[in-house]
Amino acid sequence: IRDPRDVAVSAKKSIFSKGHPYNLALLWNHEQRNIEEYKKSALNDKNYLLVKYEDLTLSSRETLKKIMDFLNEEVEDQQFEFFKTAEASSLASQSESWKNVQSPIVADSVEQYKKHLSKKEQYYLESVCGELMKKYHYPLNLQTTNNEISIFERKIISFEEEFLFYKNELKSLFYDKNFKKR
Repeated sequence: IRDPRDVAVSAKKSIFSKGHPYNLALLWNHEQRNIEEYKKSALNDKNYLLVKYEDLTLSSRETLKKIMDFLNEEVEDQQFEFFKTAEASSLASQSESWKNVQSPIVADSVEQYKKHLSKKEQYYLESVCGELMKKYHYPLNLQTTNNEISIFERKIISFEEEFLFYKNELKSLFYDKNFKKR
């Protein structure tokens, strides 16, 4: 799981998402609720491990050990050198959105929403996802009341989402080798 505000920042920059933060909040909330329901009906503690993206980036060795212990596998040093492989190099060269695959794990993308999302965008995310954010110990920074937005706001969101889509497509045209394949 990852803080939905940081998910929104990454998605805003990605060619693979034209999502506005409000719509990404709805999607994140829906997906987490689906996972919660599936976990209740089909999973137990023996076959489910919750891993927070933030733990993976801030404490990667400890978190990988936790994952590997869960899988009854050993941690190997080369797991931390994934970025040196030919596959990582090839993938990173295909798209601006994949460039970080060729770098070691860094915590730069944790709490990036504080710099890259407006207060309004943060409000949308926290108002839609707040209940689950609290459950997963993501602090809420804004006072939110509900997730209802006006028809006028929905029109603005639609316009902004289309703008994001075309902005990312244009960027991809110049920087992504796989533009024509997509």
